[in-house]
Amino acid sequence: MTKIKIPTYLSGSDVSSLHTMGTLRAWLEIDTPHKWLRWSGYQEWFDLWAMPETQHDLKGFFDRFLKEKQNDWVEKTPRVRMTALQFGDKDPIEDIVVEDWPIPSTKYVEAHLGEGGKISLEKPVPESSEVTYDTSESEGGAIFKHKFTEKTRIMGLPKAHLFMSCPDHDDMAIFVSLQKLDKDGDLLKHVQVPIERRWIKKFKDMPASDHTGVLVHPGSLGMLKASHRSIDRSRSIHEQFPFHPHD
Repeated sequence: MTKIKIPTYLSGSDVSSLHTMGTLRAWLEIDTPHKWLRWSGYQEWFDLWAMPETQHDLKGFFDRFLKEKQNDWVEKTPRVRMTALQFGDKDPIEDIVVEDWPIPSTKYVEAHLGEGGKISLEKPVPESSEVTYDTSESEGGAIFKHKFTEKTRIMGLPKAHLFMSCPDHDDMAIFVSLQKLDKDGDLLKHVQVPIERRWIKKFKDMPASDHTGVLVHPGSLGMLKASHRSIDRSRSIHEQFPFHPHD
């Protein structure tokens, strides 16, 4: 992507299970000052083909750079527009104008996994503990929770640094999911179409058969095989975005 030097309109989202980080890598690597990033809160096909405002925005870009129409698209369009998901029965907050991505003003916070399934923003006491689970069970896994005491926006690159072992095997596949719970502790998910255009108005009324990756977003997901954990820091494009050579 470093060889791309033409004006570029980039659009992506957290919510699609198909295309996510590639758009952000492109933003960092494409070698042109004429590039714009618009992050969406909806499924990419819906966003591109079913939302008139998206089509209008994209048409303005094409008119300017393909037809050379002297419109005001460049002057009026922010270089980076992000989206914050709210989950449940709330639409995402779109068109959040930021200066760049990753957002330079991001405050990176270390959160420590501790005993009792807690996440602490301070180093836990004792500093060493152990959690086990049975991978043969369909609901097997380790769950850690943190309750926010004030309104907080998480936007950017979460990274997990884990120490794990499996006594019966010499390798394992690791899945890490970052999810949001409501005040009662129930799991919230993000529906990838606006509320006024949903086929079911209340999220909790949505049947399980509709909870597919292209319709419902459960939260950010990371996956890696333990044997592929090596990192080539010379090729990492951000400290929070390590490059795995998979060797």
